[in-house]
Amino acid sequence: MEPSRRLVDASTLTSAQVESLSSHLRVLAREMTLKQAASARSVGPVRIGSYFRTVQQGRSNIKSSIMTVVLALLSGFVKGEELRRLLNQVGEGFPELGEDEIDRAVSLIEALVDKIVM
Repeated sequence: MEPSRRLVDASTLTSAQVESLSSHLRVLAREMTLKQAASARSVGPVRIGSYFRTVQQGRSNIKSSIMTVVLALLSGFVKGEELRRLLNQVGEGFPELGEDEIDRAVSLIEALVDKIVM
């Protein structure tokens, strides 16, 4: 699934990181090589080192985001049960949505996140 622009903008990942991480999943699944992934960037081909650096930066941002959520849960900044419900709903229904529905879903997610965070 191609993530919506609005969802990417609301995240801590850059568009380049999302694109590189997506293609890296295909590399890990052996559907393409690192060289093919680096060549397939929408901005044009990049060097493998640059591609891999972007992948590592994205992975680091995801790790930091997860640790932030853990800290927020342990500190009481986020309501755990409501976050769990939100994550379950997103995981179950989000992949089947069309592009127009994704924008509405992102609006709903933003509203729910505002309620979950103290």
